[in-house]
Amino acid sequence: MEPVSNCTSDAEDPLGQPNTVEVEVRDGVAVLTLCGELDLWMADLVRLRFDDLDGDVEVDCAGLTFMDAAGIRLLLEMDRNCRARGAKLVVVSPPRCVTRLLALVQLDGAFDVRSKVPGW
Repeated sequence: MEPVSNCTSDAEDPLGQPNTVEVEVRDGVAVLTLCGELDLWMADLVRLRFDDLDGDVEVDCAGLTFMDAAGIRLLLEMDRNCRARGAKLVVVSPPRCVTRLLALVQLDGAFDVRSKVPGW
């Protein structure tokens, strides 16, 4: 059975999977909303959007259906980049596939994780 996602697609990866990366700034905080599969292909899309951001960043993961090592590496890079500029990265609403992977590689305590984006 295919995972259900209520995300709309603005791009497809080489295997035809719909993926989206949306950016919205709320109260000075950039919110990256990710939908689809956070793999090597999508990580590059997220990097392109992230590189243009300043200040604190929240990554809304509620729409993710899959994440692999490329997603872990991306989150670590984003966290390091935010810290270097005196900002913080928050991972918001990670689905079970993300929390299980982070626990498996013993990074489940490495990120500031929240269940919801405030005000949503």
